[in-house]
Amino acid sequence: MKEEKASSLSSEFCVPCRKGSARLSEEEQKTLFSALDGWSLLSRPPSYSQTSDQSIELNATREAPRSPSHRLEKSYSFKNYKRALEWVNALSLIAEQENHHPEIELGWGRVKLALWTHTIEGLHRNDFVLAAKLDEEFGKFLKAEPLGN
Repeated sequence: MKEEKASSLSSEFCVPCRKGSARLSEEEQKTLFSALDGWSLLSRPPSYSQTSDQSIELNATREAPRSPSHRLEKSYSFKNYKRALEWVNALSLIAEQENHHPEIELGWGRVKLALWTHTIEGLHRNDFVLAAKLDEEFGKFLKAEPLGN
């Protein structure tokens, strides 16, 4: 049943979201969340640990990240940095296709994703569609040979 729901979500496409679009209700979030595998549904703002100087430098050409009221998060573990980077590259292609981009944290042997719709500062159906697509792609990614081997 869970795979069926996820498959249904992953066959959808992200749609452009405008300011003023409705955020998902708690009930809608729970229903869509039940289709995902390994994600967390969080309702507290993320903690950004930048100093004000770093923040100014980092965000000189774009708006500072907003703290959503709700978001999806998922962490992945890998045997090394190279494999983690390969996953970031693979998921980036899907994010570009869908024109919906997660916050990505990359470190040695790990990747952490956070999804929310910045335009509405909360969760939209697009976030769950992208999460389902990434789950599906991750299954393929695990079966594929690492690059350079």
